[in-house]
Amino acid sequence: MEETDWERKELEKGRKLFYGFLGVIFLIVSGTVIYRHSLHQHLKNNPRSAILTRDDPMENRKIRTLLLPSESNYSTSINFNNDATLYFRCTGSYPEAVLATKRIMSNGRIRLKWDEGKVEYFAWAISNTHEALFVPDPKDFVSKVLNHKKLMVSFTPFSSNEEFAEFRLDDEKGIGTISFKDDLKTMKSFCF
Repeated sequence: MEETDWERKELEKGRKLFYGFLGVIFLIVSGTVIYRHSLHQHLKNNPRSAILTRDDPMENRKIRTLLLPSESNYSTSINFNNDATLYFRCTGSYPEAVLATKRIMSNGRIRLKWDEGKVEYFAWAISNTHEALFVPDPKDFVSKVLNHKKLMVSFTPFSSNEEFAEFRLDDEKGIGTISFKDDLKTMKSFCF
C-alpha cells in the first residue's frame, strides 16, 4: 500500500512536531541544569551573600537566612559532590541552624571539631526529606561559630561511609568588606 502525498505530509508534520517537542524539553532540562550549576558556582565563588530576607504572608513576619557553604570536603565514598551548607535562619524570633548535606542521611549522628579542639558527639534531628540535620540548640551553636575559626563536621549518608565537611568561619568576606561573622552577628540580633 503506497502512501499518498497527503499522508506523507501529515507524517512529516507529525515528526516536526515531535522533534520540536523534544527540542523544547531539551532546552528546559538543559536550562535548569545550567541555572543550578551557575547558582552552585556563584555560591562557591561568592560564598558570602547578604542576609536573604523574605516575607511570610501567613504570619506577617520576616524570614531571614544566612548560609555558609563548606570550604572543602573529604569524601570517603564514591560520591565526590558531597559539599554541605550551614543555614542560619530566623523565622520571626524563632532561630534555626541547619546542616544541609544534599545527601540522604541514615541517622542524625554528628561529630564536630572546633578549630583543633576535641571531637564532640551529637545527635541532631533529621528533616522530613532526610537531606538536612537540625542543630538542637541553635543559640549555643551560633555562639560557638562566632568564637572559632574552623569547624569540621562528619555525617553519615545512607548506605555510605562517613563524610566530612570543613567550614572556614573567619577567612570569608561577604559583600564589600562585611565578613560572614558580621552577617552572623546581625542575624544574632534578630533571633539568636
